[in-house]
Amino acid sequence: MKLKAYHLIILATFFVIAIYACSLSVAYAEKSFSYKFYVDDNGHTNVTVFFYDTGNGSSWILIPKSQRDCVSITAYRGDILNVSYQKLIEEGEENPFYVVMKFKYETRDVVNLSISYSMSYGSLIIEPDAIFISPRVTHEETGFTKTITFLPGYAITNKRDVSSFSGFIKDVEVTKRDDHVVVEVSISSDDRVVIEYSVPFHCNMADVTIGSFTFKTPSRYLDFAYDILKTLNESYAIYKDVFGTELKNVEIQFFVPSMRDLITGLEGYVPFEAGKLGAIYLNVLYIRGVEGFMDVIALHELAHHFLWAIGVPPSRLWIHEGVAEYLSLTIGRSLGYAKAVDMHEGGLVSVWKELDDNLGFVQKWTPFYTPPQGLRYCYAASYYIFKTLCDEYGELSYLKRLFKLFKGIDWSNDTQIVEVFGLAANNVTGIFALFHKWGFEFKEPLQMTLLISRVKRDVLSMPIWLEPYRSFAGIAIWIAELLQQYNVPCGTALMIKASELVYNVSPYLLLVSLVIVVMAIILSRRV
Repeated sequence: MKLKAYHLIILATFFVIAIYACSLSVAYAEKSFSYKFYVDDNGHTNVTVFFYDTGNGSSWILIPKSQRDCVSITAYRGDILNVSYQKLIEEGEENPFYVVMKFKYETRDVVNLSISYSMSYGSLIIEPDAIFISPRVTHEETGFTKTITFLPGYAITNKRDVSSFSGFIKDVEVTKRDDHVVVEVSISSDDRVVIEYSVPFHCNMADVTIGSFTFKTPSRYLDFAYDILKTLNESYAIYKDVFGTELKNVEIQFFVPSMRDLITGLEGYVPFEAGKLGAIYLNVLYIRGVEGFMDVIALHELAHHFLWAIGVPPSRLWIHEGVAEYLSLTIGRSLGYAKAVDMHEGGLVSVWKELDDNLGFVQKWTPFYTPPQGLRYCYAASYYIFKTLCDEYGELSYLKRLFKLFKGIDWSNDTQIVEVFGLAANNVTGIFALFHKWGFEFKEPLQMTLLISRVKRDVLSMPIWLEPYRSFAGIAIWIAELLQQYNVPCGTALMIKASELVYNVSPYLLLVSLVIVVMAIILSRRV
């Protein structure tokens, strides 16, 4: 009997421990989320999120704004009590792409439900290249989330092609099941699955020509191509006027980004091939962006073609990128793409504020060398230079004057380049001082040769009836040339200003002189 009692005590103890352990597992069980993505031949993707919990409660996930009214919720166990949506606020701004979906539920044991929606361009495909970029995998729980992606059965990929925006992944598996290539991977919280893959055939490209532009695109993206061509043609007259030249036969294409392109933020590019600029290439990812974002990218790349047309070499990358950023944002805003412009400009502004006017590093930026500050800072600094100058000296009219003066200058001479910026502003010494403040370095001293040549040309064009002021202006610019030869920059600048002043006010001086002569004659007769 004592033995039986002893056994009963042991059994009872184990029973109590088991009940306690079960209660703990229920009390501390984590909610779980998992995602499945089904991708079709054209990249359309059906998304299903599976949710599990062990009791009553509430939770949330992010879903695309565009799918808010199309979400389907199915409860396999338990009941959904309420579903609500609220804005997603990040860094003080409303996210333009996602909303927070909150849901409450109750159950007698466990909750098991699914949330489904679709996205038109989960995969971006220009055969033979393709890339799947999932929506944000973001929900209440932290840690890793399991995802399964079903690609078409002909897709070619492997484990090395599977990644995420954060780069933190685990448990990667790529298998073939029935009519699908199945990619399983666990990614970190608030992340996206990225799968680069290829398809064993080429697509038929459609060619659309409007004005000076021809867009080569897969038919699945034809509507986007038409929108971009419309924007380029609407802005063409502005570019033509500002640059004083025209373009012919500009080709445009989309490209599928690589994971490296996503990391660097490559939005578009124009290759330099065989001594000339190639087609405009636009990152097809941005068809998923806010309205106008792709158009702003196209306007940026168009500026490179115009700059090349007036003789600006790609080696002067700070000029190319600064002008392209300024024009694309300025013209994009005038075309009604304020939200896209604000997003793009916001990124530039946040970076340039860190630079504290230390911008001179972009002077060494070329297609073959990126300063150690990195590309983001190079783009931001270049944009800040042109925005500062245009805001102060006349916006697009300043660029128009500048581009006229670009013709025929020595692009290897930094001093001469900055002198041209000063000529366009009618403030050579002030602009030179500003570039010095920004950290630009100059091997050659400021000669003001171009400025002297321009003023001499203006003086010689003065009509003979403006004498003696025509001669006064000529003497002042002759003295400026003499002082330049003796390397007296302050005196040179002063005499140039004096010559310009006489040139500008000579008609008024002549009129005053005539009035004085007439008055003197009248007074002399009275006497």
